[in-house]
Amino acid sequence: MKRLWVMLIGLVAAVAFAKDPLAIEARTYRVVQAQQDGKTVERLEEALGVKPGEVLEFQYEVSNTTIDPLRGVVVTVDLIKIGGLGPDGSKALAYLPATASVLKLGELTLTPEFSYDGGRTYGKAPLFRKVKQLEGGKEIEKEVEVRPEEYTHIRWVIPQLGSNSKILLKLRVVVR
Repeated sequence: MKRLWVMLIGLVAAVAFAKDPLAIEARTYRVVQAQQDGKTVERLEEALGVKPGEVLEFQYEVSNTTIDPLRGVVVTVDLIKIGGLGPDGSKALAYLPATASVLKLGELTLTPEFSYDGGRTYGKAPLFRKVKQLEGGKEIEKEVEVRPEEYTHIRWVIPQLGSNSKILLKLRVVVR
């Protein structure tokens, strides 16, 4: 019995000190246009301070730190939480269309999903929402396209992340 307790205590200690199977390293860069050999090129610089109108690139290095594959990995970027709200209540960051990474994992292509309603629902771009409008004195419901700058969340759903493997996710936003 004593041996069993020692084994259980050892198991609990191992679990308590085990590292998280999924590690995410986030980096933020300012996208700068520069002239090089008569051509305009993009450079990524450390984003220490930002101003309205500047473009930022968010990079997320997602690592499986285990020897086993991880299934059902979901990485979500909350633009409101990252950028906050401006004085007028509008989002401080606006997603730039077609800048979120499309992943190739073997033969599988994973496209990001987007939300405009605070992360309640997600879909592939372009997104649509229903609005009620008055036309000819009647209230009708119309489907309108959601502008990418209205997106609040971006996520990638990764069915399986291989053992000890890494992926790099990127997206760009403009500072309002």
